Amino acid sequence: MYGITTRRVAACTLLLVALSAPSCSDSGKSGDPALSVTPLDLDFGAETESLDLRIENTGGGKLDWELFSFPTWVSFEPASGTNDSTVTVSVNRDEPSMNTGMNTATLSVTAFVDGSRYDSKDVTITAEKLAPGDPVLSVDTESLDFGPHRDELLLGISNSGGGMLSWQASADQPWLSISPSSAESNYTSVTVAADRSLLDPGGHSATITITSNGGDKSIAVTLVAYDPNSNYKLQDYFPLAVGNSWQWQQPGMPYTYKITITDQFQKNGLDVWAAHLEDAWTESRDFYLVYSNGVLNVVSDDDANLLDQLPDLQLNTGAPSCGDFANYASFEWLNEDLTPREDYDPCWDSPVTYVPGSLFELIDTYGITGSTMTSADFPLADLPDCIGKLERDNSDHQRLYQVLCKGRGLVLWDYWPLFYENVGGDTLGREALPYQGGVSPVDRPGSNLLFYTYDDVNWTFSFVFGVRSGDTMRPTHVIQTSWDGYVSGTVFVNQDFIPVEWIMEGQTITVHNLGPPGQENQPGVFDPAQAYLIAFDSDQRTEGRLDIYPEPLAQVVDDYEYFSGADMSHVRQLLASQGISTWQQLVTLAKQPGPEQARWQSLALGIGLATTETRLSSSTTLRFLPLDIAVDIGLGLLNDKLGNALCPHCPDQYEPTMELAICQGLYIAAGPVQICHYCFFWTNPISPCINFCQVSTGCFTNICMPTEVSAEWVRQELENNQTGYGW
Repeated sequence: MYGITTRRVAACTLLLVALSAPSCSDSGKSGDPALSVTPLDLDFGAETESLDLRIENTGGGKLDWELFSFPTWVSFEPASGTNDSTVTVSVNRDEPSMNTGMNTATLSVTAFVDGSRYDSKDVTITAEKLAPGDPVLSVDTESLDFGPHRDELLLGISNSGGGMLSWQASADQPWLSISPSSAESNYTSVTVAADRSLLDPGGHSATITITSNGGDKSIAVTLVAYDPNSNYKLQDYFPLAVGNSWQWQQPGMPYTYKITITDQFQKNGLDVWAAHLEDAWTESRDFYLVYSNGVLNVVSDDDANLLDQLPDLQLNTGAPSCGDFANYASFEWLNEDLTPREDYDPCWDSPVTYVPGSLFELIDTYGITGSTMTSADFPLADLPDCIGKLERDNSDHQRLYQVLCKGRGLVLWDYWPLFYENVGGDTLGREALPYQGGVSPVDRPGSNLLFYTYDDVNWTFSFVFGVRSGDTMRPTHVIQTSWDGYVSGTVFVNQDFIPVEWIMEGQTITVHNLGPPGQENQPGVFDPAQAYLIAFDSDQRTEGRLDIYPEPLAQVVDDYEYFSGADMSHVRQLLASQGISTWQQLVTLAKQPGPEQARWQSLALGIGLATTETRLSSSTTLRFLPLDIAVDIGLGLLNDKLGNALCPHCPDQYEPTMELAICQGLYIAAGPVQICHYCFFWTNPISPCINFCQVSTGCFTNICMPTEVSAEWVRQELENNQTGYGW
C-alpha cells in the first residue's frame, strides 16, 4: 500500500496504480500503451453515493492496474484490473472522517509498462455532507446598489441551517435579470444584471424576491441612470457671474453663509471671479474662484499672489484646509467634471459618488449626512436636473452631502440647505434676514408654541408656549435654549405673567400663596407682593417671603438695568409709546388680541422675570442661587422689535421639548403645602434622574413623569394648584 499525505481531513489523496504484466493479454491495438481516465472530476454532490470511473488503454500492449485507497469515506470496486475497466467509486457520509460541508480528495492513476512507471492521471473527488436540521435561507447582503455605472453585481445565496436548500428568485422590474434564477444548492453565487438601455435618466429601484424551503428574503435594488451625451460641467451647474449670490443656513442654528460674486477678470489667460463671503458669526472676507487642473479652486484674499501660478495652480487638498473660509485658507473645492461616476472629492480628498436626479428624488432616496431632513423639510421647491455627491456614513450607507442643480448652484452644501439665491436676476427662495434680536410670532396649527425671541447678544432663544383661545394667546411657560439647542432653563407663569416656578438643571424655585402673616393656611387670591418662595438645589433649601409684584414699573426697569448691566432704554421707549406707567396697564395690553400681542406679552414676561431676579439678588435671606440663566431668560424676552415669522431661525423643525421627573413631598414649616421639585429628564430610563432628585432633596412621597412639558399639562397644573401655589 502506498502512503498518502493529506493537508486536511476533508482533502485526501487516493493512488490508483496500473502495472504491465507479461501474463496478461495485449489490448489488441497497435502502438504504445496509452492511459485514459474519464472523468477527471467526480462530484457526488450532497446525495449521490456512487459514480463510475472509466480506465482504458487506448494504445497497444497491456496495462495492469491496482487501486489503493487511504480515505475511509471513499471505497472502490474493483480494486485492480488490466487494460480497460470500469471502477465504481463510492462515498460513505456516515464515516467520522467526513466533515460536515464540502469534502475533497485527489486520485492518482499511475500506469506501468514492463514494470516501470509510465504515466499518471489525477482525478478530483468532491462530496458534500449535509448538516442535520432544516434549511435556513441566508443572503450575503439585503441591498444592491448599482450606482451610476455598474451593470452587474454578485449576490451570495446560502444555507445557514441543515439539509439541502432549494430556492427560486425573481425581480419585479424588466430591466433586472438574475442568473441562475433557481438552484438546489447550499451555496450559489448569483449574477444580478441591469440593462441600462431600458431606463430613463434618474433614480430607479427594484426588488428581488427569493423563496425557498428555508424561508423567504427580499433584496432592495437601486440604480441611477444618466444620459452619457449630457453635459455635466460644473459651470453649468454652478454659474459664476458678477451679481450672482447664494445663502445657506446650518440646520437648527442661527448660522448662515452668503457668497456673492463681485467681480470678474483675467489672469494669465484664465477667468478669475472675485467673491465676498458674509458669515453670520464672524467677520466677512473676500476670496477668488478660478478653474485650474480640472478643479474649481478657492484662493484667499491673503494668498492672492498664488494666482501668479496660473494656469497651473497647486493648492492644498483635504482637511483641515477644505472649506476653511474662516482662517483665510486656499484649497481645491469642486471637481469641474460632474459626470456620474465614482471618484475623489478634491476638497476633502475622500471617495465620492456622483449621481443624477431631481433635488427631492436625491434627498428622499439617499438622505442627508448628519441630518434627518427630508424633502418636506427642505426650504426650496423641487428642482430638476441635479447632481448629488454621496459619501459613506458610519453604517457604510451612501448619503448626500452636496447637491448641485443645473443653472442654480450648490443647493445643499455639506448638509447646509440653500435658503436663497440670485442667479442672473432670477431669485429662488427667501433671503434670510440678518440675525438680530426680536420677537417672532408662530402661527402653526396644532402647535403649543406661541412665539419666540432671539437674543443676539447672548445667542439664546426663548420659546414661549401656551394655549390659544380664538385670537387670544395665554402663555404658560418659557423654555430657553442656547444657539445649539441645549435647554438651559424653564419658567412657568400664571395668567398675569408672574413667574411661579423656575426650573434650571438641579435647581428649582417655587412661588407659594400662603396669605399674609398670621393667615398662612387660609386660601385666597394670590398676592405676589406677599409671595412665599422656596428654593432647592443639590446642596441646600432656602425659603422666605418676597415681594415680586412689578411695581413701581419704572423702578423695576431701572433696577434691572443696574442688576443686569444691559441697556434698558428701548424698554422705556416701548412703554412710553403706549403711555404705560403701571404693571396693570401692561398686563391689560398684553391680554388684548392683535398682530402685536406677542410683543407685549414678551415685554410683560420679561418684566415679570426681571422683578423676581432683581429682588432675589438684593434679598439678604433669599440670595441662594446663581441667577445667570434666569437673567438670560429675562434679557431674551425684553426685545424692542417684532420680528418676521419667516426669519431664518424660525424653529418649525427644531422647537424644544423638555421632559421632567417630578418629585413631590416634604411638608414645609410655614403650612401644609407640598414642595414640587423637578429635574431634567435627559436619560432613559428615568432612574438616574430620580436618584438625582432624591439626593438633592432627600425625601419623596411619590414620583410622576409627564412625557414632556406641554401647554395643556402646564395649564392643568396651574388650575389644580390655585390655592396651594401662586398659580
